Amino acid sequence: MSLHLIHFMRSINAESLAVLQNAALSAVRSGATAIHIHISSDGGANDHGFAAYHFLRSLPVPVTTHCIGNVESMAVIMYLAGTHRIIVPHGKIKIHPMHWGFANGTIDHDRLAEFVSSLDFDAVRYAAIFKERTQGSTKTVKVKSHLAGKARILGAESALDNGISTVIGEAKIPPEAVIWWV
Repeated sequence: MSLHLIHFMRSINAESLAVLQNAALSAVRSGATAIHIHISSDGGANDHGFAAYHFLRSLPVPVTTHCIGNVESMAVIMYLAGTHRIIVPHGKIKIHPMHWGFANGTIDHDRLAEFVSSLDFDAVRYAAIFKERTQGSTKTVKVKSHLAGKARILGAESALDNGISTVIGEAKIPPEAVIWWV
């Protein structure tokens, strides 16, 4: 088995997504038979988070995601891409209301309405992915209520009970693993 380990310790944005894609595709080209991704991320851009999820799900090798600190906001969606999802004993998962960052400048009514529609659409697809990937859990997070209301913070045990994580375990760097950084 050729294990490749990718360390993703950043916010999700266009640059970090491109580096993640390059690392994963390079690992596959190099003969990886499995990819593990160590994640600690405060989240980031919605569009790039959804793209990361679908990209990781498309890879032709098994992907294991490992929360090695915090997995927050859109990083939860990226984390859910893993077939196996490990969380360290003191890991944290955070689901909170979606938001949109504005650059300096004026925004007309139609553009503002477009942003609201986009956030609403993103909340629906976030909830759909969350429901799909956590099916069969002993408990259920009412994710929609946390995307538009009070944040929900889960520790390792709660993440496991709610199907977000599949295993609780310490992070390890196998000596034979090929290492990549994002």
